[in-house]
Amino acid sequence: MGSGVREMDEQEKGKRDAIRRSAYTIEDVKKGTLLSKVKVEFRRPGFHIQPDEYEKLLINKSIVKNNINKDQPIKYGDIL
Repeated sequence: MGSGVREMDEQEKGKRDAIRRSAYTIEDVKKGTLLSKVKVEFRRPGFHIQPDEYEKLLINKSIVKNNINKDQPIKYGDIL
């Protein structure tokens, strides 16, 4: 009858990120800005910072270490 636990195969794992969402800037962001002051929206695909991870970065009072142009994803390399 099985254990009732379903595991994803590699193909499903690859598609999972494509349907998740990532944080994108709504306006240009200057280096040194507190992440909590950055206006973002969450869009597909989810290859970068996802909503639950973004919340953790806000709690830690993260700072933007690189300029980020409007409509670009926020990447881990952009955050201190």
